Amino acid sequence: INGGEDTLIYFSGDLKGDNERVAINLLKSNTENTLVKLSLLNFLNKPEIEIARLKNFPFQLLTSDPIVKYPFEKFTSDISLNGAVTDINADIAIIDKANVQNDFRVNGRFLNLFGQNKKVSGAIEIKNMIGFYNFGLSDGLLSGKFRFPAGVKGVLNLNLLEDAKMAGNVEFSNFSITSSFADSLNLATSEDQLNGTIKLGGTITDPQISANLNADRFVFNNIGYYRTDVALNLNKQNLVVDSLNISLNNSSILEGNYALNFKDKSIGGNFIGSNVDVETLVHTFNPKMNSITG
Repeated sequence: INGGEDTLIYFSGDLKGDNERVAINLLKSNTENTLVKLSLLNFLNKPEIEIARLKNFPFQLLTSDPIVKYPFEKFTSDISLNGAVTDINADIAIIDKANVQNDFRVNGRFLNLFGQNKKVSGAIEIKNMIGFYNFGLSDGLLSGKFRFPAGVKGVLNLNLLEDAKMAGNVEFSNFSITSSFADSLNLATSEDQLNGTIKLGGTITDPQISANLNADRFVFNNIGYYRTDVALNLNKQNLVVDSLNISLNNSSILEGNYALNFKDKSIGGNFIGSNVDVETLVHTFNPKMNSITG
């Protein structure tokens, strides 16, 4: 695969086959730890994937868009497929390159992949959460929904024929961030709750995101309960926090607004604090510091 005058990805391997089976194996590549393996049965009649595996493939080399490139640079993947070409089973592992414990897994069933009305459904496992999804693709429109019983659900519509325009939302209902993302189930005992909605618009390459969220009953270093209410808008150019209010035990300690321009790095905002116990605030984030009072 070439990009301009440079070779981005180079593969070589072997191809073996007969009337019953065709197999492709990667033997050499200019990318690190990449694995490509494919075995097809009944190739000439009703093709069936005996095994297909793609591991550590450098997808980030195939795009120059920073939004699309970022997740591929941060995560690596291990994809396995099998089944008839009209009914494919998939298992996908997405792994954080910096911390292999930060991974999530997706399994799915792809129906009618080469037909007019394509469908995929399955389960997603992220840390201590298991969720379910169901999507369809027809006439260039990808639409579907997902749900995590822990308190997250959403819908997404993506028009692949109109510059990948998208519309959707994600809703949180008494969702515990700490319980869902704790490193072990033994630590999942927090009372924190996240409620609110995130709305998605724009396109894949120029997303428009707005959010109205409140996070309540958070405890940091045995100090709490903290509550945060925030309304914000985010796109490729700006992050605008229209309102932010942080309270401790139902007493407001900070409120204001904030704006950040990603292009020129300029920032602006206004914040007002009242009756702030500096010592308590410092101990919230640095319990070893004992020299500040006020």
